[in-house]
Amino acid sequence: MDNIEFDFHIAHTQEQNIGQIRQRFSDVISEKYETVMQEVYSGWQGDNSQLFLYKAKVLQERMEHTTLLLEKAEEALHAAALKAERTEEKAKELGEIRVYD
Repeated sequence: MDNIEFDFHIAHTQEQNIGQIRQRFSDVISEKYETVMQEVYSGWQGDNSQLFLYKAKVLQERMEHTTLLLEKAEEALHAAALKAERTEEKAKELGEIRVYD
């Protein structure tokens, strides 16, 4: 019979890693990126600066979308690990009560 092995420790560690990456990325977007954009806005005027700021805003929106994707990945990994853990527990319970003839 084929076995499926799921390492819950590795799944939990990867979930935490994704969460940390998401948080760091989010912090950079909300704090550092915004600060730089404010400095550019206050120190550079003209048509080129407006085009640059527009493109920077589009990039910021893409980075925010990436943050949401990381959050969804973290949640999906968490849900999959929980489901695998519950399935394993149920299989153990069934194995313990099973009657062999």
